[in-house]
Amino acid sequence: MEVDPPPGNVTELDTWNNLGSITVDVNGSDLVVGIEGVTPTSPNPGDLVTLQINIANTECETSDTLHVRFSVNGIQRDEMGVSLQDDSPLELSFTWTPTSPGTYTLTAFADCYNRISESDEGNNMESIDIVVQNPLPELGPIDRGGSGGSGNGTGNVSGTGDQTGETVIPINTTDSSIGDKIKKLLEIHLLT
Repeated sequence: MEVDPPPGNVTELDTWNNLGSITVDVNGSDLVVGIEGVTPTSPNPGDLVTLQINIANTECETSDTLHVRFSVNGIQRDEMGVSLQDDSPLELSFTWTPTSPGTYTLTAFADCYNRISESDEGNNMESIDIVVQNPLPELGPIDRGGSGGSGNGTGNVSGTGDQTGETVIPINTTDSSIGDKIKKLLEIHLLT
């Protein structure tokens, strides 16, 4: 189908390809949260855990305070108010002490009250999972024998005269894996 052009204009075969569009971002300001690291990487309950973060600042200028929230498993643990300075990145750290073993999600959230106008609000939060270990029990010194006495029965040390005895650890459980674990721990301890 041929369309007659309006009078005074250039004659073309296809007038529909004369349209075009471009999207221009006039507000290039943005905050981007990145996690630099967690120390220690394999904490035990009671260890002080430190989360280090970096907040990249691209043209965000504000006289308002930037609020950064720290949470563990979605529960707020701390919040910090800092000033933005001339596109300079911010380096912050938060601390937390776990009380029990398990997997925890640590989250840093910049501009948590959404007071700063940005081109991308979706990169203001970053999370990392850490595993808090269940520590192995401390093993004390093992008595590898004694002198004198005779051991008939359920004593811990057997031997007569100057003979070296052996350590007996009775295991009264239906879970055979516990006995295997104790044997391995003892072997490790004996090698050290």
